[in-house]
Amino acid sequence: MQPNRNSYSSRDATMSVSLSSKVFNATNDKTIKKKRVRLTNEQKLKICQYHQANPNLKYEDLAKYVTEELKQDAPGESTIYKILGQHEELAVTPSESLKKSSSKEAKYPELEAKLLEFILDMEKDNIPINYLSIISRAETLTFTMARNFNQS
Repeated sequence: MQPNRNSYSSRDATMSVSLSSKVFNATNDKTIKKKRVRLTNEQKLKICQYHQANPNLKYEDLAKYVTEELKQDAPGESTIYKILGQHEELAVTPSESLKKSSSKEAKYPELEAKLLEFILDMEKDNIPINYLSIISRAETLTFTMARNFNQS
């Protein structure tokens, strides 16, 4: 008798498949989103140094180090290996950049500088600042800057 290709064994029914940042559990048809882990450059450097001191450690051991010593959720295996690949770059990172978790620059640095100036002026004049006032000012500045850009 030939096996039925359309039937699934109990092993297949309980199998979990990882898709990008989501985990699909075939048993209960629920998708569980995996929590994103944000590590600072300093924490990444500590992981690299720990691995350098203990080169025979496996991913599970490094993940355990992150949860126990750095008090963070365990990053995925690919994240750990990506961090280990950045060791040389992290080793020469200036100390003021070690506290950052991202090295991205501002997309619109001129707008950001003008918003900072606005916020500092409001603080200096003891005028309360809230989310809406910042958004409103950002929209005004964006419109003005776009008009000036189009005129030049």
